[in-house]
Amino acid sequence: ATLFGAGTGTLEERGAAWVFLRWVLDQYGDLSQNDYDITRRLEETPLRGAANLEAATGDSIGELLPQWFLANYVSDLPGFTAPGRLSYSSWSFRKTYQSLNQQSPNNFSRPFPLVPQAYPGGLFDVSGVLRSGSGAYLLAVQAPGRAGFGLSFTGGGGGALPDALHARLNVIRIR
Repeated sequence: ATLFGAGTGTLEERGAAWVFLRWVLDQYGDLSQNDYDITRRLEETPLRGAANLEAATGDSIGELLPQWFLANYVSDLPGFTAPGRLSYSSWSFRKTYQSLNQQSPNNFSRPFPLVPQAYPGGLFDVSGVLRSGSGAYLLAVQAPGRAGFGLSFTGGGGGALPDALHARLNVIRIR
């Protein structure tokens, strides 16, 4: 499997690949010691795409991508200390984007690009299309002492999601 459908991908895909590689380097290399063994393992192989990442890291792409998606939101989240696998040690997105937003608000309209839609408990319905290999960020706000809530994921028409989708849900408590 390759990460791009054709060629080297769009600007957005190349940017996402760079951010993903940055996270992989932070997780599997000791950059403070100039230990770039992970890059060597990624480069010195005939493997490509997901198979290459899995061989170099020892983890499945099904484990890596969800952790990376969460890291993109919770790493350097104010008031929250992200677990090691859910953080970047060499990059501070919020500080960088805040600076870019201040310098060029026409090009960087928000201080941070990931702004999950917040749902204040109770019943809520979210619908839409989730592209393969992507993620959606939602913030379910649960008041202290309130009863728990359930989640239901369905395909078009309300039916069960096909097993072939390998859909994943990642939940992290941030407060």
